[in-house]
Amino acid sequence: MNKKSLFLSLAVVILCALWLFSGVFKDDSSGEKDLNVAQKEALHDQESKAFKVSVMESTAQNFAPDITITGQSKASRTVDIKSEISASVVEFAFEKGARVKKGDVLVRLDVDERQARLAEAEQLLRQKQIEYNAAVELEKKGFSPRVLSAQRRSELEGARASVKTAKLALENVAIVAPFDGVIDRQFVEVGDFLSVGQNIFTLVDMNPLEFTVFASEAVIDAIEMGDSAKVTLTTGQTLEGTVSYVAVTAEPASRTFPVEVQMPNPDLAYREGLTASITLKGRPIQAHQIPTSALVLNTEGDIGVRTVDAANMVVFTPVTIAQNMNETVWVSGLAESATIIVRGQDFVTNGDRVDPQMMPQEETQAQ
Repeated sequence: MNKKSLFLSLAVVILCALWLFSGVFKDDSSGEKDLNVAQKEALHDQESKAFKVSVMESTAQNFAPDITITGQSKASRTVDIKSEISASVVEFAFEKGARVKKGDVLVRLDVDERQARLAEAEQLLRQKQIEYNAAVELEKKGFSPRVLSAQRRSELEGARASVKTAKLALENVAIVAPFDGVIDRQFVEVGDFLSVGQNIFTLVDMNPLEFTVFASEAVIDAIEMGDSAKVTLTTGQTLEGTVSYVAVTAEPASRTFPVEVQMPNPDLAYREGLTASITLKGRPIQAHQIPTSALVLNTEGDIGVRTVDAANMVVFTPVTIAQNMNETVWVSGLAESATIIVRGQDFVTNGDRVDPQMMPQEETQAQ
């Protein structure tokens, strides 16, 4: 082989090598380009496949939850009217069930014996007055010692006390009402002989009407004298009342604190013994008002809501229900501001990427 053929063969080999190498580099570059496009398309597909959920932006508000306790009505005052003397019943001015005013005569007792005792006491008083006057005159003239006049003075004072007692006994034959109220019970009849302290009537004051409830130690500090209260009867009727008493010591057995709520009852339309729900305002807290439908349970059975973070990832947050308002609910436990899933929350779980869609406010309130 001559030199010319050798150089020609070498040139052909070099050209083939260059062509082969150029093809490899071209294929590598094309593969890299195709990989970048595939990644971008996969990412785009992943984003387009993110589950769409409806969300609402919520900010915590100052909210005072209701405290609702069941209680019963009772008269504001109940007194047993008793006889202060031994005497027979002559007349009832009112029957049981009657409404009476303070000072009204309720019962009249036999007066004859009382008048006789008063007359006897007054006669004795006149006698003791004469004896005392005589003792003083004799002492002045030196015919009687000073001790005798002192003794007569003592007897005179005793006679005056007897007259006063007899007059009081005569006054007590007319038994009067100590306050406005209703005669609820009658224990004796006309002609019955009464002993001292025997019950005649039970008088009750039904205006205002009182409701007694027992508050737990968890809420008692939020209740104060003068607080307004809503009284809901078993009939569904709602009335207004005012806290009139808050106990400072708990009942030993239940460890609850008695609270009394007074309600005006001028027409005596409401009776003692009615069952009612008493609603008071509790201590203000920071809470969110959200649709009731937004509440969910996690796998552990905790109640909460699903929120969306800044990366559009789902986060489950346990909450405490402060008050149920039927269509909405006040909850605590969330951050001051939160993006809450209000539609689609049952189809996603912790860590899912979602496509949040802001729900109009009017739709949120209707959830």
